[in-house]
Amino acid sequence: MLRFFSSLRISLLLVVLSVFIPIFGLSIYSSYEDRQNAYDIIRSKALSAVKLASKNSKDPDKVANYLINEAGLPEGTVVFFVNEKGGVVAHYPDSAKWEAEDAGEEPIINQILTYGKPEGSIEGTGFDGVESLFTFTSFRSSKAEDLIVVMGVPKESIVSRLNNLLFRNLAILGVFTILALVGAWLVSNNLI
Repeated sequence: MLRFFSSLRISLLLVVLSVFIPIFGLSIYSSYEDRQNAYDIIRSKALSAVKLASKNSKDPDKVANYLINEAGLPEGTVVFFVNEKGGVVAHYPDSAKWEAEDAGEEPIINQILTYGKPEGSIEGTGFDGVESLFTFTSFRSSKAEDLIVVMGVPKESIVSRLNNLLFRNLAILGVFTILALVGAWLVSNNLI
């Protein structure tokens, strides 16, 4: 067994692997960090947009229009307004489909109503079954009704670009690892 590890060919291959395996680990770890940073950036951007929109207008239609069309958030973002009883007053897009007198049974509505703060962000499943990052803040409409404006950004839209980068980087690293192993094998053949 000791003789197997003492050969030049195996030694060169082990050196190549000892260089590339930590690089694979670092690539995966940095992808995890990038994902956390992306969540933080979207969370911050979404909360700022929700606050700005709710301060600039008391009309839910104008607030939703701003958030959907002008805030620069990913495709698939939804906006809805919830009253203090848990009723969905408006939902964009597909307003008629999602409006309900009492949606308090929906897990996401229940989480928002029991959050304990007038604004924040949580992760959960929306009405449509899509896992999303939801940001929300209190909102007083032009009808003097206290509402909560909620914006949901699908998790998939947040991390899809990062996943593509990770897979691309790992594929490139895999190709270089294979090339380095083949190079070490060929060099060891010439030295033996």
